[in-house]
Amino acid sequence: MAALAALAAGAWIRPDLAAALGALLWCLVLVALYAAAAGARYRVRFGWLYAVWALSALLMGQVTTGAWAAVLSARGEEVVATSAVKHESRTGDTYTLRSGGELIPGRLTSWPERRSEVEAVVVVRDPAGLVDPRLPEELAQARDAFWPLLLILLAVIGALSVPAYWVPGDERSAAGSDAVDH
Repeated sequence: MAALAALAAGAWIRPDLAAALGALLWCLVLVALYAAAAGARYRVRFGWLYAVWALSALLMGQVTTGAWAAVLSARGEEVVATSAVKHESRTGDTYTLRSGGELIPGRLTSWPERRSEVEAVVVVRDPAGLVDPRLPEELAQARDAFWPLLLILLAVIGALSVPAYWVPGDERSAAGSDAVDH
């Protein structure tokens, strides 16, 4: 469920929109857990489900990161760009870039260290403008870390899900499971 929510949240891979939609969908996962537990034929251990729910936020973040990295890996192009506009905020500066006289869609969220903001930088941009431009180093790190972290998260979430629903032996009453209505 968390992976589906993450894919929906990353449908438009802008950090501000994906975070808002992702938070909403993440909360809806908790509602889905309650609904699944209400329909269960045996006792559900909610402590384990809460742990799964909390970790699903990390899974959503990992899938969203993998989505922008996949888009840029598939169709991104490296271009030399300069800062056209610096957008200052409390959460960090972002940059609208210009390459070859035209503005690049989206914003660069991190300027390379030891580089002046007036110097040209190499970025990977999405020609369709779906994904914000990224530094090649950021793209390489996201690609290298995506699969190992995703598999670890899935394994941990799976391991935590089993005790939530697994019933050692058969806790249902023998009369309830073997009885035949006459």
